[in-house]
Amino acid sequence: MTTVRCLLAVAVKKGWDLFQLDVNNDFLHGDLQEDVYMQFPAGDDFTEMALLKVFLHSEFKIKDLGHAHFFLDLASPLEPSTKLRADVGDLLPDPTIYRRLLGKLNFLTHTCPDLSFAVQHLSQYMQTPRQPHLNASLHCLRYLLSNPGLGLFFRTNSSFKLSAFCDSDWSSCSENRRSVSGYFISLGGSPVS
Repeated sequence: MTTVRCLLAVAVKKGWDLFQLDVNNDFLHGDLQEDVYMQFPAGDDFTEMALLKVFLHSEFKIKDLGHAHFFLDLASPLEPSTKLRADVGDLLPDPTIYRRLLGKLNFLTHTCPDLSFAVQHLSQYMQTPRQPHLNASLHCLRYLLSNPGLGLFFRTNSSFKLSAFCDSDWSSCSENRRSVSGYFISLGGSPVS
């Protein structure tokens, strides 16, 4: 997803049109058993977008959603005061509920990079999840449901300056006294990772 966010940042800075399509197909990401070749037709009758629409429409049911205006959600799902421990709280009677929920949250980190820290932190307790761990993961869901309209802002300035920031809190993990680090990377002021 970092590559996708970089491409979005470049498209915004260059003023390129972004289009979105909704492709209705359950097996869109299936494995192909044969080689597929495409060739652009001669002349200026087709733009790449028009060609893509024609190809997709002939193969799949698609809906043209027009210009893309929003792409990524942004949230802060884990309360800063939350201090989880591996040995505090009642063990969950069915740990698969916690593991499935974390799997779904992990999948969401592709489009909601702000979930990454919370999911990484909660994933440390997959072996023996306890009630406080489940409560914190449910808080992530409630926060996402209550803030669906937040997002990342891509600047339109012409800068392509790559900036990276890193932070470490030096031994804050109460379990093993290791440091917990975080990072932020922007391309021309637009967050990409």
